[in-house]
Amino acid sequence: TWVADGARGGAYRFNDNSQNISATDAGLPAGDAPRSVAAWMMLETNYANGCTGMFSYGTPASNQQITLGIDWRSGRNQYVFSQYGSAFLSARKIGGTGVWVHVVYTYGGSGAHHLYVDGLPSDGLQEMWGMINTVLSGVLRLGGQTGSTGLAGGYLDEVMIFDRALSAEEVFALCRGATPVQLVESSEGACPNVITRVWTATNACGDTVSATQRISTVDTKKPTMIVPADKIIGC
Repeated sequence: TWVADGARGGAYRFNDNSQNISATDAGLPAGDAPRSVAAWMMLETNYANGCTGMFSYGTPASNQQITLGIDWRSGRNQYVFSQYGSAFLSARKIGGTGVWVHVVYTYGGSGAHHLYVDGLPSDGLQEMWGMINTVLSGVLRLGGQTGSTGLAGGYLDEVMIFDRALSAEEVFALCRGATPVQLVESSEGACPNVITRVWTATNACGDTVSATQRISTVDTKKPTMIVPADKIIGC
């Protein structure tokens, strides 16, 4: 159900696991490729056990699907990323119900997992198997997940997927409502030294715009030197 008062405008409410939004996962990061998943989440109900899935794509088999949600097991009550069968928990626990929370998972490849909650680093207990191997299945699912616990009033807003690992600064800016900006810098020459910066901004729809900045360092100051005083040497 679409609701008007989301975290950033309109959002979707899911009454139970039978309610979800499905799309194709074609073109999304697969295998061990770097990626980031960001979403605003809110729950109306906390649970005593199980896991509540909010996002997934890939093949539902060991290490072939990625999911994002909440792990309630044994009183954990933490946000969780899973590669289907493993768990990477946030350090921060779930607060009260009815509060929007921004959750971001980043993956730099080769087992480099990170979680952020409300713009701040929140790496907690990690039970991962190292590198992931996502196998695309043709389905991306938002909301209710098969075999998941609850979602009696779960909300999602501004779900974003990136084909790279966002930096901590980008995650913080994203949480605060800014457009993620990537900087690539190169340097050449000694005199003059020219630094080239390419700034790229990406919006929620994946549209990008780039601009180039060049910084030239030119040394116009003559060098100074000190030489020893004259000497007379007898022979």
